[in-house]
Amino acid sequence: MALLNDSYQQFDRAFVEARLDEYAAEAGLGADARAALGLEFDLVTVQRKLKDAGRFVFIDRMKNNPSFLPFVVPTIKKAVLSLARLRDVDRDMATLGAMLHRVLPDEA
Repeated sequence: MALLNDSYQQFDRAFVEARLDEYAAEAGLGADARAALGLEFDLVTVQRKLKDAGRFVFIDRMKNNPSFLPFVVPTIKKAVLSLARLRDVDRDMATLGAMLHRVLPDEA
């Protein structure tokens, strides 16, 4: 499922939701478990995408390789979109989203 939010790919949300639905159906998950899967997917997305963005900047600054820098903003946007879906169900994610908005108001 990590490929659904890969930093180098863009999928619309309907496509991602359809893949999550297919996974849930194959795993025999009910409606509550499917909803939990979506929340977990967004939580993991936030962690992975913020890590990825930091890694891209690290590669530029420490290895003098700017080739990943074009992916920083799209990667942060993926985290921001997940944070928006999580803000009503997780107070910490709402706080993180607000912090990110203060730092990057045009992206958050």
